[in-house]
Formats: sequence, C-alpha cells, structure tokens
Amino acid sequence: SNPRLVRSLKLDMWTLGYASIGIAIALACIVVNIYFPGTFRPVDIWITALSGVAQVMLDNKRLQTWYVWFVVNIMSMYTFYHDAMYIVLLQYVFFTINVFIGAISWKRSMKVDT
Repeated sequence: SNPRLVRSLKLDMWTLGYASIGIAIALACIVVNIYFPGTFRPVDIWITALSGVAQVMLDNKRLQTWYVWFVVNIMSMYTFYHDAMYIVLLQYVFFTINVFIGAISWKRSMKVDT
C-alpha cells in the first residue's frame, strides 16, 4: 500500500471542489432550516459547512485542513461559551491544541518527503 503524502493546496480545481462541498453543505443546512425552522443558527451552518470541507481536506492530506479546523474550533468555542457549555468548550480548547500539533507534524513530513 502506498500512503498518501501531505500536500499543500494550490488555487486550482481542487480548491473550487472544496468550496463547492462547503456551499453544498451550507445549502443543505439552509433547506433543513426552511422545513424545520430554528434547527440551525447561522453560526451552526458555518461550523457544519467548514467541518465538512476540513474533513474532506483531511482525508486528502491537504496541509490547509489545519487552518480550516482552527477556524471551526474558534467558532465552536465562541458558540459553546455563549451557550454556557463550558465542558464542551474545554474539549475544543484541546482540539485547537491538536490543530497546532497536526499542522507542525504534517509540515515536517512534507520536508522529509521532498
């Protein structure tokens, strides 16, 4: 088995593909909101759409996934703080620490592979 190498995302068709995934997820959330009012707040739609994009980027080993996860985590921490869900907020603090560890690890692996 040949493992995938970590690669950086360049502005090309892949980038448009990732953006399309995010837009599709956001539109799906909006449609759900139309049929089930109050299901998603705007911030929930953003978090859901960006999480979907970040997951696909993670699966494809794109370095920029960690930047998207960072944004998702910050938005989530803001949301959980305002919803007084402090234990879940703490979990996202650890997820954010993991973002930095993952980004550094992946960046180092790119230097070794080249």
